[in-house]
Amino acid sequence: MTIFYRYGFGLRCLYAIRPMELIDCKPCAGYVFVELPKAEYYLVYPLYLALYRHYCKSPFFINRKPETQEAFVISSMQEEARYFVAEQNGKICAFLRISASGEPFAATGRIYRHITGAYCQPEHRGKGVYQNLLNFTIAALKEEGYTRLGVNFESFNPTGRGFWLKYFTAYTNSVVRRIDERIIQQR
Repeated sequence: MTIFYRYGFGLRCLYAIRPMELIDCKPCAGYVFVELPKAEYYLVYPLYLALYRHYCKSPFFINRKPETQEAFVISSMQEEARYFVAEQNGKICAFLRISASGEPFAATGRIYRHITGAYCQPEHRGKGVYQNLLNFTIAALKEEGYTRLGVNFESFNPTGRGFWLKYFTAYTNSVVRRIDERIIQQR
């Protein structure tokens, strides 16, 4: 029953937080970590599309229509998002989208930032790229005076769940409540 609940038939999202302290990880050679200037946000778009294709597969089965590249850049600017990326041979292979707030209304404020998008190409996983990207991001945000970093993720993403809960502490969750549509039938 726990697995059934965890994989989207009840539990939907987990919300987690961590102090803005570096995680323990080994450096990974061959990668460069940078924050993109706003004029280069469009470079993240191919990974954004890969993330949406990933959502369509098992165990997600989330079929949402992705934004166009123009809408992606505009919404990033409107949200005042920031993109931290990992590059190998001059090509972006992973990103973290950082915003002033996340979905939970309680996770806002001058000392808090939230991960609102994240993806690493499969061929770069398991090499420490994401841990190093997370450290690069944490160092940059800590330098600016932020003390907490949050993330929310789908409970039915076993890879993401394992990664995020290794480095963040869950503090709340959301659940799916299905209303029985027979309630609206007239009698």
